[in-house]
Amino acid sequence: MRPEGAAARVTWPYIEDKSYLCTWLFLVPLIVYTLWQILYFLIVNVLRRQRFLRDPEVMTSY
Repeated sequence: MRPEGAAARVTWPYIEDKSYLCTWLFLVPLIVYTLWQILYFLIVNVLRRQRFLRDPEVMTSY
């Protein structure tokens, strides 16, 4: 019902498989957040532990 020569309207792609959507909206961010927390824990409690123990002014969330 559009005039001749008019461009077709762009629409969002239809997703048939909802598990793919769930993966990218929930699982991928969860994995990234978990890796971030593991790295933070290793840096604070393993690599920088002595420095934090020596300097009482330094505060961390642990």
